[in-house]
Amino acid sequence: MLRRLLTPLSALSLLLCVGVCVLWVRSYGHWEWAAYQDRGGRTFTVTSRLGAAVFDVTDGWPPGIVAAPFRVHSGPLYASSLPPPNRWYWLGLGFDRATQSIGVSGTPLWTGTATSASLVVPHGFLCLLTAYAPASRAWGLYRRRVRPGLCSSCGYDLRASPDRCPECGTVR
Repeated sequence: MLRRLLTPLSALSLLLCVGVCVLWVRSYGHWEWAAYQDRGGRTFTVTSRLGAAVFDVTDGWPPGIVAAPFRVHSGPLYASSLPPPNRWYWLGLGFDRATQSIGVSGTPLWTGTATSASLVVPHGFLCLLTAYAPASRAWGLYRRRVRPGLCSSCGYDLRASPDRCPECGTVR
């Protein structure tokens, strides 16, 4: 049962790995972002730029600041779209928590304070993370098929039973 579940999960992980690699290559010339805003005004944003993914949660924006509940955007990379320096940065990972007073253009009556927390993760780390499941699944299949004297179905040692596998019944 577990083996049947691992195969689609490994395929999904491989698909995510390919998507991360495509975003990684594109992030040096373009930036992409997706934003979701719930009814309370909390905004969740994922941005891909300069070889890293930035995950951001912001509290304090007025509801409706994102044009739709979910929005995706892409554009060329300008100096104004560069990430601000992070307060905590180590091996490509970064974390920042900031509070700022803001007034939103288009809503002159609203001013307030927005609190945001940002996590920066390099695309290379995400690529390795999503490639682990398919690579371990492929390595397991390779080991099971290559080693002589093992059952091709379950991996049981067949040196003592030359005809059938006593574990699963597969004919050798």
